[in-house]
Amino acid sequence: MFRASDESLNRLLLQAQASFPDDVAKRYFAQASFVLSKCMSQDWWEHECRRHESEQSIRKSLGPFLRDWTHAQFHIVALADAIFSLRKSIGWDDYRARCVKQTDSGKMGREFDEVYSELIVARLLQQLGAHIEFKEPSGKKGNDYDLVVELAGVTVAVESKLRLTLEVDYLRTLENTFESARKQLPRDRPSMIVAYVPHAWLEAESEPQVVNRIADFFRRSKRVNAVCLLWESKVLVTNGTAFLRHAAVAKNESARLVWSPNFDILERIDSVWSAIPGKNLTPSFSSRM
Repeated sequence: MFRASDESLNRLLLQAQASFPDDVAKRYFAQASFVLSKCMSQDWWEHECRRHESEQSIRKSLGPFLRDWTHAQFHIVALADAIFSLRKSIGWDDYRARCVKQTDSGKMGREFDEVYSELIVARLLQQLGAHIEFKEPSGKKGNDYDLVVELAGVTVAVESKLRLTLEVDYLRTLENTFESARKQLPRDRPSMIVAYVPHAWLEAESEPQVVNRIADFFRRSKRVNAVCLLWESKVLVTNGTAFLRHAAVAKNESARLVWSPNFDILERIDSVWSAIPGKNLTPSFSSRM
């Protein structure tokens, strides 16, 4: 079992705080680097995160969450916030081991974008009050989802998906994403799909089509109780660009299994998701200092 010593990690977090007493952004980033290198591994941190500091040609080879350095810092701090809060959850050690294990080609088991999207979903649900359990992959239909979540007295199966490429036929991609997730989810408990999607999919002219596809999916499937879409956007402000988060939740009122009580807790997702660690929310790893 791997577990970073809380005492040694706390010393490093305090060290970063002392090094940057007046620069909150640098302090949070320094603390995040310690969390990622200690709670994942130094190799994973170097391979998946440090490359963003290299020349532009290398940054272009990275996934969307790290390509833009201005906002990569928010993603790195947010991931560290998630890991710091989730690192004692059931199944964390096995999940982490799958991420940091190097393949024969020298790649890490899980790349930054995959880990980010999965853990941000787990952290979001944890902030809603859920107890999180990371599930071991099985490769079997109906039993190959990401999380077992105890939320408001109900045990829910959660499958997260990452779709960040801008396909021309994005509606077909969305349908395929829902169908793939549905097959991974069980029949014997309430379930939820959370998909990280490009901002362009939810622009004004395309949003009604996305809403219609979700409604079509619910008509075909009674297994899934809810679908949540997460996306990010950048808007122009006086001194540059601002980084925003958005969420939309659709409930399947005709689902085979009733998610009760407190199904309405999902209505809080948008407000919780919009609070960004290191921007308008103090990260968990710094709030205890």
